[in-house]
Amino acid sequence: MIFRLSFRYAQLQPLKFARLGYCTSMTHFVGSKEKRVFKLVLTGGPCGGKTTGQARLCTFFENLGWRVYRVPETASVLLSGGVKFTDLNDDEAYHFQENLLKTMLQMENTFFSLSEKSNKNCLVICDRGTMDAAAYHF
Repeated sequence: MIFRLSFRYAQLQPLKFARLGYCTSMTHFVGSKEKRVFKLVLTGGPCGGKTTGQARLCTFFENLGWRVYRVPETASVLLSGGVKFTDLNDDEAYHFQENLLKTMLQMENTFFSLSEKSNKNCLVICDRGTMDAAAYHF
């Protein structure tokens, strides 16, 4: 199950967030005895609070006894390796975006696979989703 949330609203506490109807399906399972795996994608503009909200959600669900995996923002990981997007020509930028998407999908799949193998309820929180890269292409 995947929930997409704009992090503009994620400044709210997670349970208040659920009461407002943003992820009512998830709250139905929070106290369930059956093992669940939830995938949450945080989207929003730069400095919108996605990473901060990810940390808050992580703490909240870990305190409930859940295992929480946090998928880092792939673009930040790659750009911290010395890539300057503004220095890339059109062909290089296209290939960078293509590889960014491949890397993002592989990172997500790694965490999703780990969560499926866990014997605890799991929440996988992705800092940005695959469609976010489209917003930054030229």
